[in-house]
Amino acid sequence: MRKTLIAALVVAGVASQAFAQHVKEATLTLSLTHTYQYLVTVNGAPAANDLSWQALVDGDCTDTLQYTSKTKKITQREVINAIAYTLGGAFTTKATLVLDNYDNILKAPPYPRYPWWMPGQEEGEGVPYPVWTHPEERVTWPDENYIRWSWIVWLDTDFEYEANVYVKDPSNANPLWRCVNVTPFFEIDENYCFFCWDTMDRVTSGKIQELADAPVPCFESDSDCGLKGSGTTKWYWTIRFNNTQNNIAFYWDDWLYYWNDVLGFEVNPPALAAYGTAAQYAMVWTIGGVVSYSWSYKALGSGEPIDVLGTLSGNVLGYGATPFCGVLTGSVKMAEKIIKVEDCCACTFSVD
Repeated sequence: MRKTLIAALVVAGVASQAFAQHVKEATLTLSLTHTYQYLVTVNGAPAANDLSWQALVDGDCTDTLQYTSKTKKITQREVINAIAYTLGGAFTTKATLVLDNYDNILKAPPYPRYPWWMPGQEEGEGVPYPVWTHPEERVTWPDENYIRWSWIVWLDTDFEYEANVYVKDPSNANPLWRCVNVTPFFEIDENYCFFCWDTMDRVTSGKIQELADAPVPCFESDSDCGLKGSGTTKWYWTIRFNNTQNNIAFYWDDWLYYWNDVLGFEVNPPALAAYGTAAQYAMVWTIGGVVSYSWSYKALGSGEPIDVLGTLSGNVLGYGATPFCGVLTGSVKMAEKIIKVEDCCACTFSVD
C-alpha cells in the first residue's frame, strides 16, 4: 500500500497535463473570525474543571459566574503554520495553499467533479465516462450526501486518488519544503441531497457551446471539439481541517511513513488541550456555506488545450477549536490561474 501511495504522489496531477506548456492552478485563501470561550470564573476564580454549572447547584446561592469570550483571525497563514508545526519544519511567509486534481470528469456543468465511485453510475462499451442513473431510493428524505474532493479510496491494491492539497513555497531555503502534499489535514466536500439527480443540487446560469473547428480539443477530452462559454455555478461547500493527534487514526499511517521515512520530517501532531504550549498550533474546525464559481473556457496557451478557469468564493459559517472551542464566520476563496508547468507545485511533485 505504501508503494502505491508514493507512486500516486509522484504522478498526481501530471498525467493529464504533461503535454501542455501551461497548466491551471487553484489557490485557496481563508478569512475567518473565530469567537471562542476563553475563560469562565466563579467568584473571580477559574471554574474547577470548567464545570461552571456546578456552582449554581451547590445550594449556597452566593456564586457569581463570569463568562469571557475572545476572537482571533484565522487565515491560510495560520493554517499553514499549524501544518508546519505538525510536520516539524517551517514555511516562509510566501507559502500558499494550492489544490490539484479536483476538476469534474464531465464538462457540463464544468465543476466540481463527479467521482466514479458514487452509486448510480454505469460505464459501458463505447461510453468513456460514467452515465448517471436515477434510482427511486435516491429521493428519500433525509438523504444528505457529499462528494469528497480530497479523499483516497482504497480498492484492494488499487485506489482512486481525488483532489490533493499542497503547501507551495518555492522560495523556501529547504527544497523539501517547497512543495509538500498535506492532503490528510483536509476534507473538502460538496454537499447535496439527491433530489436533483442531474445537477446534484448545483445551480448553474450560463452557456456552453461546442466548437466544431477548434484548433485544439477541450482539456482531458478524446473529442476533436473544443468548447467556449461562461457561467456561474453555485453549490454548498464544506472544508474540514484537523492537524491534531486524533486525526492520525483517520488515514495518516501511510502518510506518516511518507513524511517521516521518505522526506525525513519529524511529524508530531499537537494534542488538543485547552491550555498548554503544545496546543497553540492545534486546530480542528469545520466551515461550510454556499459558494459561487464564476467560470469560462480558455486556452491554456497558444495551440494548447482549452480548460475551464474561474474563481470560487462565498461566505461560510462553522465551528471548531483552535485550541479553544467556539464558532467561526468569514469567507473562502479559490482563484484559478494559468501558470507555466515549471512553476506548478503538483506537476513537479516528487518523492525522489
